[in-house]
Amino acid sequence: MSIHTLVLDGVSPTSERGIVQALYQAACADHKLAPTLVISRLTGDGVAVGRFQFHDPLSPYKRLTGGPVCAYGEGQVSLQLVMPDWARMGHGAGLDKLINRTVRGTLRSLNELGIRSLYGGREFIVSMGRPSGLVSMVGDGAGTGLFQCVLGWTQPVQPVAGAAPPQRPWGTLATCLPGLSFARLVSALIDGHAHTSKRTPQPVAAPTPETLPADMDSPPDGLCWSPPVAIPVGQLRAGVRLDDDGRLAQVRFSGDWIGDTGGINQLCEALCGVLPAEGEVADVVGRVYPPDGLQHTLLGLRAVVDITAAILAAVAASETSR
Repeated sequence: MSIHTLVLDGVSPTSERGIVQALYQAACADHKLAPTLVISRLTGDGVAVGRFQFHDPLSPYKRLTGGPVCAYGEGQVSLQLVMPDWARMGHGAGLDKLINRTVRGTLRSLNELGIRSLYGGREFIVSMGRPSGLVSMVGDGAGTGLFQCVLGWTQPVQPVAGAAPPQRPWGTLATCLPGLSFARLVSALIDGHAHTSKRTPQPVAAPTPETLPADMDSPPDGLCWSPPVAIPVGQLRAGVRLDDDGRLAQVRFSGDWIGDTGGINQLCEALCGVLPAEGEVADVVGRVYPPDGLQHTLLGLRAVVDITAAILAAVAASETSR
């Protein structure tokens, strides 16, 4: 079995996203495709917000994966692994397991280079005692996953503006291993992920870039948004529109969590028609995201508590504005 590899040496974040989106879109359509590992040396000087964030004014650029806003440009290397069927790769169904197991390829790569690295279960990896990479992912809820690790190669991937960074300065791989070239880093990353997936690397050409999926467009107008609700990886907001009977007619979310698109879309639909009372809202959220659920997962927030709080805050703001 093979793992396709694609190296983009000097690519803008927008071009990288279009290429990875094409690969991810193909994977969603055909779960029998081989996984593809994309390693990009980013250019430019900017920051990137996570897929589900619509309220951060710092950057017009949005990653395909979730998580907090971070530095994203010159000096950073983006590793993305497109997995058409992660169960077939031995990763199980939950997104938390997907991250825990997929990040092992990156950790093996760095440790083989002599950069002692570990992953403690949050949204970052640690190298030589300092956070060095932001870990995130997204899934479609039907078996396709996209894992991403943004590595601070020569410049740190310091989360900014509203994110919840670790309580220590971020470092770079080049500080840990002076003289580390992009070519050497790429070779190690390919070897590490090939080893942990038990697949043979096979270079492939870049596909024609695709446009962004509809769910990454801005939410519709006319919603009343909650103030930011603090979550472990940043912030969460809920936007609501009430019908004439005071029930939820439309619900959208914006924030820094990590999860699958299928679950959050299902939740927005399930909340329509529900009375905005704590018990009723919490019950719906709990059905879509049960504590032991595998199909849909949210990481970086307490699903029932944080989502319910955001919705009720949005409803209160809506009633105040009337």
